[in-house]
Amino acid sequence: MRIVILVLLFITILHATEYKAVFNLSSGEDKSIKGSIINNITLLQKHYSKQGDSLKAVVVISGNAYQYFIKEKKKNFKNELSTLATSGVKFEVCSMGMKKRKILASDLDIYAKPVFNRTFALIQWQNRGYALIDVK
Repeated sequence: MRIVILVLLFITILHATEYKAVFNLSSGEDKSIKGSIINNITLLQKHYSKQGDSLKAVVVISGNAYQYFIKEKKKNFKNELSTLATSGVKFEVCSMGMKKRKILASDLDIYAKPVFNRTFALIQWQNRGYALIDVK
């Protein structure tokens, strides 16, 4: 019995921590996309990985940030954003804002998924333990 408890304790100590963050992105500025999303998430992923931990990140898109996630628009950072998506970062787009801007789901980059609205998504992710980070 003692051995089982010790093994379980050892496994618990060695278990990697999973850090979780949801980025509320409404900025249409290149510096916000590059610095606060691409660079920040990439650096955090590397930092946590070196510690044996991981980062789960979600970016909720609204406001002037739509332009970075439309197939035929704004070619800046397309490769970097796609690389983040490949690494497991989720990109969710406010469909209410899409409707106002006449953006169709088919207009979005393949990795960007429409959700009911920004507030809904932020509530959902925070209720799952994700730390909120505003990017304006």
